[in-house]
Amino acid sequence: MICFLSSTKKIFTFAAKLIKLNIQKRAIFKDLPHFVKLTIVLLIVGFSFLFFSIIGILLAKTLFNIGLQDILNISDNQNISFLKYLQIVQSVGLFIIPPFLIGYLFNRNSFSYLKLNIKPQTSLIIAVVILMICAIPVINLFAEINARALDYIFSPNNWMKNMEEVAMKTTEAFLKVDTTNGLLINIIIIAIIPAIGEELVFRGVFQKIFINWSKNIHFGVIFSAILFSAIHMQFYGFLPRFLMGLLFGYLFVWSGSIWLPIAAHFTNNAFAVIVSYFINIESLSKDIETVGMDFSTIIYAIVSIIIVSILLYLIFKKGKRKL
Repeated sequence: MICFLSSTKKIFTFAAKLIKLNIQKRAIFKDLPHFVKLTIVLLIVGFSFLFFSIIGILLAKTLFNIGLQDILNISDNQNISFLKYLQIVQSVGLFIIPPFLIGYLFNRNSFSYLKLNIKPQTSLIIAVVILMICAIPVINLFAEINARALDYIFSPNNWMKNMEEVAMKTTEAFLKVDTTNGLLINIIIIAIIPAIGEELVFRGVFQKIFINWSKNIHFGVIFSAILFSAIHMQFYGFLPRFLMGLLFGYLFVWSGSIWLPIAAHFTNNAFAVIVSYFINIESLSKDIETVGMDFSTIIYAIVSIIIVSILLYLIFKKGKRKL
């Protein structure tokens, strides 16, 4: 009997070691169904955002000595500083932390899972930067088409328009800086963090799940682009943001590196921040923000479409590869 118990104990001990070794070598959630993976992703993103938001607000009471009821007064400089601080905290909780945790759970290597370990060719990065700058007029054109279509379908004073105006006031308050320090802070808040975080989440995580689930690259790119645009809750900018989501998605597919869509996203956001800065210090005319939106500047949008098409073709040919 003692011999039997001893043998049984050895068998269970050996089995436990095998299980432990297997867990160490494989990702915990690697082989789960795609729907379950998507659910886990949503839970991780939601809990992380909630946790960082609560911690951020609790710390803010000490750092800023500001009441929550005063936050909506965006004309107050202290409140703008608070909103910028809160956006950094929430962005980290929503976009930076979750993809690394998800990458570890699904692949045991976050950098590999998110394709951060693949360096794109320098020529591709340069081409993407030029592409995004040249695309500004056509982006403005689609923004104008989007706005006019919604105004035509709904009344000009619909609830979506009201939401857009509130968002625009907040954005303008964020961008209203005329110092070098203010410019650098805005580049960090509006360009660097969103470019890295949003691409890690939407292209590095969601797009990968949708592609693997549907077995169709185009479906994955399109659906993640819709999600990317919709989550901003700015319907008057849905179309241009959706098209940029498509662009970022295909840049990821063609290059196999998350750094290429990050570079494109950063260029778009940083360009807007820098232009706003030079407008604020009266070195640029505000008219530059509407290039491509009206008939008098439509030629710039046409030229923009031609240049963007050529650059996209060259990037596709040079970087074509599958995820």
